[in-house]
Amino acid sequence: MCTSPKIILNPAFVYSGSDYDTIDMPNRVFKFHMRYGSSIPSELYPEFNYVTHDNISQFNAVSSSGDILPLYIEVPCGHCDSCVVAKQMDMYSRLQLEQYAHEKLGYPCSYFVTLTYSNTSLPSDGVSKSDVQKFFKRLRINLSRHLNYKKKLRYALFSEYGKVHGRAHYHFILFGFNPLNVYHSFYELENMIRKSWKFGFVHVKPCHSNSFKYLSKYLLKNKNVPDGKNPNFYLTSNSDGGIGCKALL
Repeated sequence: MCTSPKIILNPAFVYSGSDYDTIDMPNRVFKFHMRYGSSIPSELYPEFNYVTHDNISQFNAVSSSGDILPLYIEVPCGHCDSCVVAKQMDMYSRLQLEQYAHEKLGYPCSYFVTLTYSNTSLPSDGVSKSDVQKFFKRLRINLSRHLNYKKKLRYALFSEYGKVHGRAHYHFILFGFNPLNVYHSFYELENMIRKSWKFGFVHVKPCHSNSFKYLSKYLLKNKNVPDGKNPNFYLTSNSDGGIGCKALL
Protein backbone atom coordinates (compact mmCIF):
# COMPACT_ATOMS: atom_id res chain seq x y z
CA MET A 1 0.00 0.00 0.00
CA CYS A 2 1.22 3.47 -0.90
CA THR A 3 2.72 5.32 2.07
CA SER A 4 2.20 8.82 0.59
CA PRO A 5 -0.96 8.83 -1.55
CA LYS A 6 -1.79 11.97 -3.54
CA ILE A 7 -5.14 13.74 -3.52
CA ILE A 8 -6.54 14.63 -6.92
CA LEU A 9 -9.81 15.89 -8.36
CA ASN A 10 -12.00 12.89 -9.07
CA PRO A 11 -11.72 12.04 -12.82
CA ALA A 12 -15.33 10.85 -12.74
CA PHE A 13 -16.33 14.40 -11.83
CA VAL A 14 -14.09 15.87 -14.53
CA TYR A 15 -15.72 13.76 -17.24
CA SER A 16 -19.29 14.04 -15.96
CA GLY A 17 -19.20 17.29 -14.03
CA SER A 18 -22.09 18.70 -16.02
CA ASP A 19 -24.34 16.15 -14.26
CA TYR A 20 -23.47 17.56 -10.83
CA ASP A 21 -24.68 21.09 -10.16
CA THR A 22 -23.93 21.42 -6.43
CA ILE A 23 -20.59 21.37 -4.64
CA ASP A 24 -20.73 20.48 -0.95
CA MET A 25 -17.65 21.49 1.08
CA PRO A 26 -17.10 21.74 4.84
CA ASN A 27 -17.53 25.52 4.99
CA ARG A 28 -19.77 26.20 2.02
CA VAL A 29 -22.26 24.79 -0.45
CA PHE A 30 -22.56 26.38 -3.86
CA LYS A 31 -24.06 25.83 -7.28
CA PHE A 32 -21.67 24.88 -10.04
CA HIS A 33 -22.15 24.17 -13.72
CA MET A 34 -19.37 22.99 -15.99
CA ARG A 35 -19.80 22.63 -19.70
CA TYR A 36 -18.38 19.52 -21.35
CA GLY A 37 -14.78 20.11 -22.45
CA SER A 38 -14.30 23.26 -20.41
CA SER A 39 -11.30 23.65 -18.11
CA ILE A 40 -11.56 23.05 -14.37
CA PRO A 41 -11.51 26.30 -12.35
CA SER A 42 -8.64 26.57 -9.87
CA GLU A 43 -11.08 26.96 -6.98
CA LEU A 44 -11.92 23.25 -7.30
CA TYR A 45 -8.37 21.93 -7.03
CA PRO A 46 -7.51 20.20 -3.73
CA GLU A 47 -4.64 22.52 -2.80
CA PHE A 48 -6.97 25.53 -3.14
CA ASN A 49 -9.42 24.01 -0.63
CA TYR A 50 -6.87 22.61 1.82
CA VAL A 51 -8.06 19.04 1.28
CA THR A 52 -6.30 16.50 3.51
CA HIS A 53 -6.51 12.76 4.01
CA ASP A 54 -8.54 13.44 7.15
CA ASN A 55 -11.21 15.69 5.63
CA ILE A 56 -11.38 14.39 2.04
CA SER A 57 -14.72 12.65 2.66
CA GLN A 58 -16.35 16.03 3.40
CA PHE A 59 -15.99 17.22 -0.20
CA ASN A 60 -18.69 16.00 -2.58
CA ALA A 61 -20.48 16.84 -5.82
CA VAL A 62 -24.26 16.42 -5.80
CA SER A 63 -26.54 16.01 -8.81
CA SER A 64 -30.05 17.44 -9.14
CA SER A 65 -31.42 13.93 -8.52
CA GLY A 66 -29.49 13.59 -5.27
CA ASP A 67 -26.61 11.40 -6.46
CA ILE A 68 -23.42 12.02 -4.51
CA LEU A 69 -19.94 11.76 -6.02
CA PRO A 70 -16.69 12.22 -4.04
CA LEU A 71 -15.07 15.39 -5.34
CA TYR A 72 -11.55 14.19 -4.54
CA ILE A 73 -9.89 10.78 -4.43
CA GLU A 74 -6.58 9.39 -3.21
CA VAL A 75 -4.22 7.79 -5.73
CA PRO A 76 -0.81 6.15 -5.30
CA CYS A 77 2.13 8.56 -5.36
CA GLY A 78 4.09 6.34 -7.76
CA HIS A 79 7.41 7.05 -6.04
CA CYS A 80 7.49 5.40 -2.60
CA ASP A 81 8.98 1.92 -2.18
CA SER A 82 5.55 0.28 -2.11
CA CYS A 83 4.50 1.95 -5.35
CA VAL A 84 7.73 1.02 -7.10
CA VAL A 85 7.36 -2.64 -6.09
CA ALA A 86 3.74 -2.59 -7.29
CA LYS A 87 4.91 -1.15 -10.64
CA GLN A 88 7.53 -3.89 -10.91
CA MET A 89 4.96 -6.64 -10.33
CA ASP A 90 2.60 -5.02 -12.82
CA MET A 91 5.33 -4.85 -15.47
CA TYR A 92 6.28 -8.48 -14.81
CA SER A 93 2.69 -9.55 -15.43
CA ARG A 94 2.44 -7.43 -18.58
CA LEU A 95 5.64 -8.93 -20.01
CA GLN A 96 4.32 -12.44 -19.39
CA LEU A 97 1.02 -11.56 -21.08
CA GLU A 98 2.86 -10.11 -24.07
CA GLN A 99 4.83 -13.33 -24.46
CA TYR A 100 1.65 -15.41 -24.17
CA ALA A 101 -0.01 -13.33 -26.90
CA HIS A 102 2.83 -13.95 -29.36
CA GLU A 103 2.91 -17.65 -28.57
CA LYS A 104 -0.79 -17.88 -29.47
CA LEU A 105 -0.06 -16.17 -32.81
CA GLY A 106 2.80 -18.52 -33.69
CA TYR A 107 5.68 -16.14 -32.90
CA PRO A 108 7.03 -17.66 -29.67
CA CYS A 109 10.64 -16.43 -29.75
CA SER A 110 11.64 -13.37 -27.77
CA TYR A 111 15.14 -12.04 -27.25
CA PHE A 112 16.92 -10.32 -24.36
CA VAL A 113 19.16 -7.56 -25.69
CA THR A 114 21.78 -5.38 -24.00
CA LEU A 115 23.07 -2.20 -25.65
CA THR A 116 26.26 -0.57 -24.36
CA TYR A 117 28.36 2.41 -25.45
CA SER A 118 31.93 2.50 -26.69
CA ASN A 119 34.26 4.95 -24.96
CA THR A 120 34.04 7.37 -27.87
CA SER A 121 30.21 7.32 -27.98
CA LEU A 122 29.44 7.37 -24.25
CA PRO A 123 27.14 10.38 -23.56
CA SER A 124 28.50 12.79 -20.97
CA ASP A 125 25.04 13.29 -19.45
CA GLY A 126 24.20 9.60 -19.11
CA VAL A 127 21.32 7.59 -20.51
CA SER A 128 19.73 8.99 -23.65
CA LYS A 129 16.14 8.43 -24.71
CA SER A 130 16.96 9.99 -28.08
CA ASP A 131 19.66 7.39 -28.79
CA VAL A 132 17.24 4.58 -28.04
CA GLN A 133 14.41 6.02 -30.13
CA LYS A 134 16.75 6.45 -33.11
CA PHE A 135 17.93 2.87 -32.63
CA PHE A 136 14.39 1.47 -32.79
CA LYS A 137 13.66 3.58 -35.86
CA ARG A 138 16.72 2.13 -37.63
CA LEU A 139 15.84 -1.38 -36.46
CA ARG A 140 12.33 -1.14 -37.92
CA ILE A 141 13.78 0.00 -41.25
CA ASN A 142 16.47 -2.70 -41.32
CA LEU A 143 14.09 -5.52 -40.39
CA SER A 144 11.64 -4.43 -43.05
CA ARG A 145 14.24 -3.83 -45.75
CA HIS A 146 16.53 -6.82 -45.17
CA LEU A 147 14.37 -9.47 -43.46
CA ASN A 148 10.95 -8.62 -44.87
CA TYR A 149 9.67 -8.18 -41.31
CA LYS A 150 6.52 -6.06 -41.63
CA LYS A 151 5.03 -6.47 -38.17
CA LYS A 152 5.08 -3.69 -35.59
CA LEU A 153 7.98 -4.05 -33.18
CA ARG A 154 6.98 -5.11 -29.68
CA TYR A 155 9.52 -4.34 -26.98
CA ALA A 156 10.10 -3.21 -23.41
CA LEU A 157 13.34 -1.34 -22.67
CA PHE A 158 14.92 -0.10 -19.44
CA SER A 159 17.95 2.11 -18.98
CA GLU A 160 20.55 1.50 -16.29
CA TYR A 161 23.86 2.78 -14.92
CA GLY A 162 26.67 0.34 -14.18
CA LYS A 163 27.33 -0.41 -10.51
CA VAL A 164 31.08 0.16 -10.68
CA HIS A 165 31.73 2.92 -13.22
CA GLY A 166 28.21 4.30 -13.69
CA ARG A 167 28.23 3.76 -17.45
CA ALA A 168 24.90 4.16 -19.21
CA HIS A 169 23.46 1.10 -20.97
CA TYR A 170 20.11 -0.47 -21.84
CA HIS A 171 18.32 -3.80 -21.54
CA PHE A 172 15.24 -4.74 -23.50
CA ILE A 173 13.13 -7.68 -24.60
CA LEU A 174 12.14 -7.92 -28.26
CA PHE A 175 8.98 -9.97 -28.78
CA GLY A 176 7.38 -11.82 -31.64
CA PHE A 177 9.68 -13.92 -33.83
CA ASN A 178 9.14 -17.31 -35.44
CA PRO A 179 12.24 -19.57 -35.44
CA LEU A 180 10.77 -21.65 -38.30
CA ASN A 181 10.95 -18.59 -40.56
CA VAL A 182 14.41 -18.41 -42.10
CA TYR A 183 14.28 -14.61 -41.94
CA HIS A 184 13.73 -14.75 -38.18
CA SER A 185 16.82 -16.79 -37.34
CA PHE A 186 18.81 -15.75 -34.30
CA TYR A 187 21.87 -14.78 -36.33
CA GLU A 188 19.91 -12.74 -38.88
CA LEU A 189 18.15 -10.84 -36.11
CA GLU A 190 21.35 -10.31 -34.14
CA ASN A 191 23.00 -8.89 -37.24
CA MET A 192 20.14 -6.40 -37.76
CA ILE A 193 20.33 -5.26 -34.14
CA ARG A 194 24.10 -4.72 -34.43
CA LYS A 195 23.57 -2.85 -37.67
CA SER A 196 21.03 -0.56 -35.99
CA TRP A 197 22.98 0.31 -32.81
CA LYS A 198 25.57 2.87 -33.89
CA PHE A 199 27.05 3.71 -30.50
CA GLY A 200 28.87 0.64 -29.26
CA PHE A 201 28.26 -3.00 -28.44
CA VAL A 202 25.34 -5.43 -28.55
CA HIS A 203 24.62 -8.67 -26.72
CA VAL A 204 21.64 -10.80 -27.74
CA LYS A 205 20.34 -14.04 -26.25
CA PRO A 206 17.03 -15.93 -26.34
CA CYS A 207 14.67 -15.23 -23.44
CA HIS A 208 14.07 -17.87 -20.80
CA SER A 209 11.45 -18.19 -18.07
CA ASN A 210 13.24 -15.78 -15.72
CA SER A 211 13.95 -13.06 -18.29
CA PHE A 212 10.66 -11.22 -17.71
CA LYS A 213 11.08 -10.97 -13.94
CA TYR A 214 14.73 -9.97 -14.40
CA LEU A 215 13.85 -7.14 -16.77
CA SER A 216 10.96 -5.87 -14.64
CA LYS A 217 13.32 -5.49 -11.67
CA TYR A 218 15.00 -2.60 -13.44
CA LEU A 219 12.03 -0.50 -12.34
CA LEU A 220 13.46 -0.83 -8.82
CA LYS A 221 16.75 0.74 -9.92
CA ASN A 222 15.35 4.12 -10.88
CA LYS A 223 17.13 5.82 -7.98
CA ASN A 224 20.54 4.41 -8.90
CA VAL A 225 21.55 7.52 -10.85
CA PRO A 226 25.03 9.11 -10.57
CA ASP A 227 25.15 12.80 -9.67
CA GLY A 228 24.65 15.07 -12.65
CA LYS A 229 23.33 12.33 -14.94
CA ASN A 230 19.97 11.95 -16.64
CA PRO A 231 17.34 9.97 -14.73
CA ASN A 232 16.63 6.39 -15.75
CA PHE A 233 13.66 5.74 -18.02
CA TYR A 234 11.82 2.92 -19.72
CA LEU A 235 10.16 2.67 -23.11
CA THR A 236 7.57 0.14 -24.25
CA SER A 237 5.50 -0.42 -27.36
CA ASN A 238 2.33 1.65 -27.17
CA SER A 239 0.34 0.25 -30.11
CA ASP A 240 -2.63 -2.06 -29.49
CA GLY A 241 -2.98 -0.82 -25.93
CA GLY A 242 0.65 -1.28 -24.88
CA ILE A 243 2.67 -4.23 -23.59
CA GLY A 244 0.49 -7.12 -22.47
CA CYS A 245 -2.77 -5.88 -23.95
CA LYS A 246 -2.53 -8.06 -27.07
CA ALA A 247 -3.25 -11.07 -24.86
CA LEU A 248 -6.66 -9.59 -24.08
CA LEU A 249 -7.69 -8.84 -27.66
